[in-house]
Amino acid sequence: MSKVKLNFDRLSIPEKVARAQQVVAAMTGNTNFTTPTPTLAALTTAINELETATSDAQAARREA
Repeated sequence: MSKVKLNFDRLSIPEKVARAQQVVAAMTGNTNFTTPTPTLAALTTAINELETATSDAQAARREA
């Protein structure tokens, strides 16, 4: 199976979140990706967790 290079390593965390959300949106309902691995639900959960962790870290940094 081929792999797609997304160049996530050069993005900031907010940019990674936005790009990942775009990928999920593009793959949702797309007949070319009927059973992606990981699932779109798992990917969405990971995106949300990263977003939450980032905002928690920023809040903690402001408090310190």
